[in-house]
Amino acid sequence: MRWLGNESLNFFVNLQEHLRDMAMEELLKLVKTLADAAVTQASFWDKLTEASRLTFQAKDVGWEDSIHLAGLYTRIGAWHRPIFQAAVGKIASETAVHWMEPTQLAELLDIFSRAGSASRDISGPATRLFNELEERVLEDGHSFAIEDCISMVESMARFSTRDNEVVLRYFGRERLHPGIMELSGLQIASICHAYGSLGWRHDTVFKQVISAILEEQEKLQRARVLGLTSSSSQEQLVFGSSEIAMVSNALVRLRMYRGNNDWFRWGENYEELLDVLERRLETSGELQKMAARPLAAASYALGRARRGSEALCSAMMARMTQILESGQADPDGQFGPQRFPEAPQESLESFMHGLAMMGPSKRKEFLDTQWLREWMCLNYYTLSLGDLIRINRHLVQLRCFDQPYLETFVPLFCEPENMSQLKKSDIQELTHTYNGAKLGEEELGRHFFWALGRQFQKQHVEGLIPGQGKRRPNVQRFG
Repeated sequence: MRWLGNESLNFFVNLQEHLRDMAMEELLKLVKTLADAAVTQASFWDKLTEASRLTFQAKDVGWEDSIHLAGLYTRIGAWHRPIFQAAVGKIASETAVHWMEPTQLAELLDIFSRAGSASRDISGPATRLFNELEERVLEDGHSFAIEDCISMVESMARFSTRDNEVVLRYFGRERLHPGIMELSGLQIASICHAYGSLGWRHDTVFKQVISAILEEQEKLQRARVLGLTSSSSQEQLVFGSSEIAMVSNALVRLRMYRGNNDWFRWGENYEELLDVLERRLETSGELQKMAARPLAAASYALGRARRGSEALCSAMMARMTQILESGQADPDGQFGPQRFPEAPQESLESFMHGLAMMGPSKRKEFLDTQWLREWMCLNYYTLSLGDLIRINRHLVQLRCFDQPYLETFVPLFCEPENMSQLKKSDIQELTHTYNGAKLGEEELGRHFFWALGRQFQKQHVEGLIPGQGKRRPNVQRFG
C-alpha cells in the first residue's frame, strides 16, 4: 500500500469535475485502476465518493455493477457507507439474494463481512444481508458448491455473526460434515478455523480431524524408519504445518484442548498435536513456506502451551519479517481469500501475542526486532489503532524495544482524532506498555498521561449512559 504524492493527488482530485457526468462503466474502470495502484489516501476517496454519488446511485445501475464497485472499495479498505448502502439497496430492490448464483452470493457475503467488521457504519446493511441468507440456503442450499459453502461459513466467522445457527447447522449436516475427510487439508483447516472463530463446537468433526492428523504423522514416522520418505512424500501430506496450526488454534478457541473422557482423550491428543507441529516447524522446512495467518495461529497455539525454544522463536520471527518485507499476504496460496487477500500485518498482533507467550519466559532479548520496529515506524498507518497499541505492548513484554521507538508514537496517540477513538482496554494497554518500559511523565510529558486519563473517564461515563454502552445496574435499596 502507498500514499499519493501531492502532485499525483492534485491530478486525481481534478477528475472530480468529470465524475458527475461519468457513466458507471467508466467509474468502475477508474476505481479499478486506482485500486490496482494501491491508492489509499483517505481524503482522496472521500472526495471521489462524494463527487461520483450521482453515478453509482443512479436508478439504471444494476446490482452486479454495485457489487463490483463495493468489491473494489473493499480491496483497498475504503469503507464508505454510500457505496455499500447503494449496493444493498440495489440487491434489496431486486430481491437478488434469493436468485443470484451461489458463487455471486458467496462473493457478496465476503465483501460485506469485511466491510461490516471494519466499519460500524456498514455493519447494519451487512447484518440485513446475513439475515436474508437463511431463507435462501433452506430453499436451494443443496445446489451450492462445497467451495461456496466454506466461503460463506468463513464470512460468517469474519463478521462474527451468531444469528445464523440454522445456516451453520444446514451446511454442516447436509454439505460439509458427511464427507469432510474427503476434502483437501486446506478446506478442512478453513472449516475448523471458522468454527473456532464462531465458537461453534463440533466434537465429532474435530475428533475425526485430529485422528487423521495423528494417523498421517504415524505413517510418516513409519516410512522414515523404513527409509521410504522423500521430498515428494513430504509434499503429498494432506495436513502440513499450516493446516495443523489452524486446527490447533481452533481447538484453543473452543476450549477443546484439555480434559479426557472415554469417548476421546482431548488433552492427550492435543499435546501430541502440538508435538507434531513443533517438530515440523523445527525440522521439516515447512516454516519457510507458511503464510502470515497460519504462522500467527502456530505462534498462539504454541504460546498458550508455553512451548518453543529460542531457535524456534527466532526462526518464526525471521519468517514473519520475510512476509512483511515481501508485502504478500499469502506467497504460497495458503489460507488467503482469493478475492481479497488479507495484508500480512492483519495477523501481526496475534503473532506477537503468541510469541510473547512462547517458552518459559516472556523476556526474549535474543530476538532481533530492529527491522520490525523500523517497519512499524514506516507503516503504522496500515494497522488499526488497537493492533498498533498491542504490538508495542508485546514488544515491551519481550524486552525488545528502545525508548526512542516508543516515544515516536506518543504524538500520534495524542492527536485528538486518535485519542477520541481509544477504548478503555486500549488505554489500559497503553498504560501497561509505557509503565513496563519505565517511561513516565519526565520522559513523555504530563499531557500524554493526562489525555489518557481524561479519555478513560469519558469512556467510563458513556458506558453508564443508556444507549451508549453498558448500563449501570438498577439497584434498589430495601430497608
